[in-house]
Amino acid sequence: MELYNPADKTQSHFLPMELVTVDEWQRSLKPLTTEQRAKVTKKTVVRPGERYGMIRRVADERKFNNDSYLEKFGITVDVNEMLLLPGRILPPPEIKYKSSHGDQRDVIERVQIGKWWLNNRFNKAREIRTWAVVLVSQREPDNRQIRLARDFANKIPQVLFKKRKK
Repeated sequence: MELYNPADKTQSHFLPMELVTVDEWQRSLKPLTTEQRAKVTKKTVVRPGERYGMIRRVADERKFNNDSYLEKFGITVDVNEMLLLPGRILPPPEIKYKSSHGDQRDVIERVQIGKWWLNNRFNKAREIRTWAVVLVSQREPDNRQIRLARDFANKIPQVLFKKRKK
């Protein structure tokens, strides 16, 4: 685990994972910066040839076939050959939706250059004319709860109207 001082990002300290405890539900309060994402990717992405070399080095250094503990449990490791699994390349996913031109034909969008290019086809927005707010409580709501619910309900159209204007 890498720790660094936010004031001096050039100095970092490494702790063994065995000494690190992550509290349940602990999360980062801020999203990763571009630099942090690049560091994570750099440390975690390993090319297949490199991964093969790493596995071979571990197998050669550990000498699994001469390990007395594994032998006592009746475990053998074939270090001479990697396990080969059949694989296939799946076609990219598609998005299928009804045409916005009024006819009933379906429009199918396919991934292009790693993303869907939708060409702003979703231009027919629906207007919500009637809506409701439901206050769910274990007991009868007091005046404060009712006031908060009414304030919330009154702010919804204001927020929607502001977003529509932009």
